[in-house]
Amino acid sequence: MQHIPGKANALADALLRPSGINQEKDDNQGVVILPLEKFITIAIAKAKLDEQTKRSIMTLVHDHHTAGNPGRDEMIHKAQQYTQWEGMNQWIADYVKGCTTCQ
Repeated sequence: MQHIPGKANALADALLRPSGINQEKDDNQGVVILPLEKFITIAIAKAKLDEQTKRSIMTLVHDHHTAGNPGRDEMIHKAQQYTQWEGMNQWIADYVKGCTTCQ
């Protein structure tokens, strides 16, 4: 998001200028427009995930008919949107090596 001064921003929308909010110098201090629960967060696993959980993630990012069997780098990127685990890149590389479609 980029700040545009009010005089230059004639088409400001509700996210930039919510009603009932002080529009002075410190107008955005302590104002939460989008609460945290509206965002999807990445669950980073500190412990090792079990094989079933890892394979479930691969079902989403690789095996599913809408995934299109992406290569190693794309799979890593997509999987990181869901979770991360120690040794993830190598595990995914090995998974791709075992896929006949990818070969």
